[in-house]
Amino acid sequence: MLLMTSDWVTLVNGVAWPIGAVVLLLILTSQRGRLLVRPLLRRLHSLGLPGGWSVELSEDAAAETKADVEGALSAYRPRLDTEFARLAHSEGVRNRLATTLETVLSKQERAAAGFRATVHIEDALVRNALYQLVDYWPRGSGAGRRFSVRFGALGRAWRLGASIYERDVPTDDETLITQWGMTREQAQRAATGKRSFVCVLLEHEGEPVGVVFIDAEPANAFQPDVVERFATAEQTRELAAAVGRVRHRTGRLGPGVKLLDDD
Repeated sequence: MLLMTSDWVTLVNGVAWPIGAVVLLLILTSQRGRLLVRPLLRRLHSLGLPGGWSVELSEDAAAETKADVEGALSAYRPRLDTEFARLAHSEGVRNRLATTLETVLSKQERAAAGFRATVHIEDALVRNALYQLVDYWPRGSGAGRRFSVRFGALGRAWRLGASIYERDVPTDDETLITQWGMTREQAQRAATGKRSFVCVLLEHEGEPVGVVFIDAEPANAFQPDVVERFATAEQTRELAAAVGRVRHRTGRLGPGVKLLDDD
């Protein structure tokens, strides 16, 4: 005998609630599940559920929710950063970067005031972000920082999918804000810094995997053919392959959190 519509509704309500309870129990008994669900539970104050349950939505716990969300990301980020660092060391990324720079750039170019270089890779934690994979060469720190793909010469190269050489970046605040995606505070810091930027897009197996970022204080610190020299160097391809392997392995570990609607 065929069941009537009302019978189906009764059956679904009777089965769905116990199944949902079991799933919720499994989530709450795992560490990741608790981190993900806790912010939601604190905000839920009214929500209609089968069987007459009701919880109301409230803003009272907004600060606690913020702390929970930030805590969940803070708990995940160090683990992912550790894996980035481990794989970068395993693949010898910084050593390969040094070899590439010493091969492609002249001594005069490497001697420019404030010269430094690093490698950025597509981030696995946050969408549309680039992760600084290694410390600056020949000296300096910086590994582990994250930058929006909308920011500066680095973001422009990644969005274009092409290597670029900016010979003389303006240092006035308005230009940096309107053309380089900086806030006023960022522009004021950048205005006293570097003017020459080289961003070399690294591709592996036909896909962009990272960017070699180079900057120096004086304008025109590099020769006009610098991008072409990187493009034809075997060392650049070897570096790109190493970065590609890091990207492949970290890409499967990170959640790729979407923060904005246009990400």
